[in-house]
Amino acid sequence: MYSEQDTCSYKNTQQSSAAAHPATDFADIFRSKVGKIRSETANAPSPVIIECHCERLSALDDVTADEIMRLVGKACSMQPPHGL
Repeated sequence: MYSEQDTCSYKNTQQSSAAAHPATDFADIFRSKVGKIRSETANAPSPVIIECHCERLSALDDVTADEIMRLVGKACSMQPPHGL
């Protein structure tokens, strides 16, 4: 199913931009962002985690391929363009 339809065009975008954005650039940006977050939150108080007593999911309803494609289409339309 996924090999026949590329709803988000992720595969095409990934291939065309691979040369322009090498993995090392991504790794450098990622390390920089993580380092900045760590330094900005180093002295922050620990989070207060409130336990939530929720009902357990006991059953899943069947879905059709059309329902999945509609949901995937919605999710893809909400994603920002690559590079932002």
